[in-house]
Amino acid sequence: MKAYFAMLWRFERLYLGRKVLLDENKGRHDLALTVLDAQILPHVIDYACTFNEIKTKLTDSNPADVVYDDAYCSAFKALRHSLREKADEATGQKLLRHEDRSQRDCNCSCHEVGRKSALPGTGTAS
Repeated sequence: MKAYFAMLWRFERLYLGRKVLLDENKGRHDLALTVLDAQILPHVIDYACTFNEIKTKLTDSNPADVVYDDAYCSAFKALRHSLREKADEATGQKLLRHEDRSQRDCNCSCHEVGRKSALPGTGTAS
């Protein structure tokens, strides 16, 4: 659960940083923003795909531990939309993948991840 929120918090910080850079440059993409976008884009695309899957697995693992992530999710969504402004169409579609929570067809393997052993080398989860 901590890693889930840590990633969302980092994406929130990146979104706010991008917003500051854009505001300072009156909406113009300078070299710093171009480099930042190129560095974070693959990670944002990967997380856009796995985000709902991770949240579902967290909720299923302990229904009593509710995942309150609305504010962080909003920032992550805003980051994806802001990156989409300069992206080509295929990349833009990847950034918004699974946004409606119904689309499950993508080229990644995140939906095929099986349960891993909790004890290394034992092959059992308990």
